Amino acid sequence: MIREENVTVPESARRMFEVSGEETGRRADVVIAHRMPELSRSRIQKLIEGGIIRRAAKGELKPGSRLAAGERIEIGDVGTILPPDGKPEPEPEPIPLTVVWEDEHLLVIDKPPGLVVHPAAGRWAGTLVNALLHRYRELPRTGGSDRPGIVHRLDRDTSGLLVVAKNEYAQRVLSRQFQERRVKKEYRAVVWGELNRDRVVLDGSIGRSPRDRKRMAVGGEKSREALTRIEVAARFPGFTYLRVFPETGRTHQIRVHVAEMGHPVVGDQVYGKSRRVPKSLGPKGEEAIRALPGFALHAHRLEFAHPVSGERMSAVAPLPESFAALLRVLGSDR
Repeated sequence: MIREENVTVPESARRMFEVSGEETGRRADVVIAHRMPELSRSRIQKLIEGGIIRRAAKGELKPGSRLAAGERIEIGDVGTILPPDGKPEPEPEPIPLTVVWEDEHLLVIDKPPGLVVHPAAGRWAGTLVNALLHRYRELPRTGGSDRPGIVHRLDRDTSGLLVVAKNEYAQRVLSRQFQERRVKKEYRAVVWGELNRDRVVLDGSIGRSPRDRKRMAVGGEKSREALTRIEVAARFPGFTYLRVFPETGRTHQIRVHVAEMGHPVVGDQVYGKSRRVPKSLGPKGEEAIRALPGFALHAHRLEFAHPVSGERMSAVAPLPESFAALLRVLGSDR
């Protein structure tokens, strides 16, 4: 049974339950997870360790404590933000967001290029997470205290659609859909060079580059399966406009795969250096490429099942103006 209640409980409205005979001898975290399916077991363990969930009577409660019939368990504010294990706690910031669709369980955002999704080493502010915290004070943190609501990611300079969860149940269900490859994703990209095939399947496994730890590479360290399908949308002198369908979600997957076949994404300075712009495009072409705030890669469409209703959801984000302007210069606005 799916519970749709708000999982945040005010201090003045603590909940309590009594352990039943059938629950006698079972682990505390297992019993509480059964009673509160909207919370993940790892989250429950952290709440127990933080004293938010505890025995009503005296006596320490641990995740592995065996419970006895009749004893009472007190549930505090399960929305409490627990210590982030040494990481700076992200602060709310009034950064504008473009919300494509929203209900009480999730929202879909059209992320602009240049916006980092979550805080990390070297970037603890000015991220999508900081913007989300300004708009939504309570977001699930099952993925970590620095990633509230985050289900999946886009590279900083990739624009387009991102799904954000508003409660722990939605976060778990949506994350599982991505892990199990049940989310359909379509990207748009402009790459250097003219592909000579209309459809391409790229399946080189991807891992960390042994030469540069900030880069990924086909056949890199601890490589994992990666599959990307590509369809040519249009060809231009020196460029190809692509529809891209990644079936896995490896870090930098699309950028690595297209660069590996010799057609890096336009504007991607990590996996492909700039090339000479054809004379037919002249200064306008060079200007359109320089005007890209990131690179020409856009998460255009997402399809997934709503975590509560199961209804199939579909969202589309239009191309950013800089991307659309590049296509106009090349000769297409599709």
